Amino acid sequence: SSGINAEYGGSEESAYTLDTVLEEYFSQLRHDKLTVSPVVNPMSFDLGFTEFLTASKSEDDAISIFIAWLDEEFDLIMITDEFDKSLLLLRYLMGWEVGDVAYLKRMTRNISTQNSPAPRMSEMVEELLHKHNRVDYAVYRHFRKKLDDLLKRLEPDPVIFDLIELGRQRAELETLCLDKSTVKRNKLGIESYPISKTGHQHARCRLWGISDIYIAKVLAAEQDPNFSKQYHKTLDQGQVKLSYSGFLGIMGLFEKLRVETIRDCDEC
Repeated sequence: SSGINAEYGGSEESAYTLDTVLEEYFSQLRHDKLTVSPVVNPMSFDLGFTEFLTASKSEDDAISIFIAWLDEEFDLIMITDEFDKSLLLLRYLMGWEVGDVAYLKRMTRNISTQNSPAPRMSEMVEELLHKHNRVDYAVYRHFRKKLDDLLKRLEPDPVIFDLIELGRQRAELETLCLDKSTVKRNKLGIESYPISKTGHQHARCRLWGISDIYIAKVLAAEQDPNFSKQYHKTLDQGQVKLSYSGFLGIMGLFEKLRVETIRDCDEC
């Protein structure tokens, strides 16, 4: 068992189970060549790193060129570790109001529940994760530093005020939209709250009941009629109809999402 387990209070048994699974997986990877796939370095894989790897003389060159390209391509890379602050940077960039970036945290992973104890890993396995996912780690470190630098350039008082206001508006959304008396939990420790009866009377609340995957597919179908004829047929019969005007190119962020007709869609 590692110091990580002692620090976080994880059991040796849970750490052993997690370590065994990860060690077995890593043993199947080549240690002399960088792996980029939907499982290893998945973020960089989705963003097209494979093309840079093929065209570069070395793996390190590919990573540097890839990060430079991302920096040029995107005006803002948001960091989930600093999600609220990232949203505020987006607000300042777009000239939006705080309410435009308020969100509803409807689903959360609670890994500390009794039925789903938090898994821990050894320091050795953590090092293997860093080694094999070094492209994703490099991208994260670069844009985390850039986010911190951007925040340092701002006046601290307005940022603090906006963070407080964002929290207040999020709380209002939860009160308006969610039935907090009912909690759904799955085997992975994910907890979710259904839209309340009051929430179903508000289009904004009902919009939060739609999965992001569903919205992404709707937008893809709107952009490309050949995306899926079967999916267009599904849209015609579906419970939700959305339209959009434009993309901003920031990781699929859309400039405007207008709800035309939304019916109850808890299971979308």
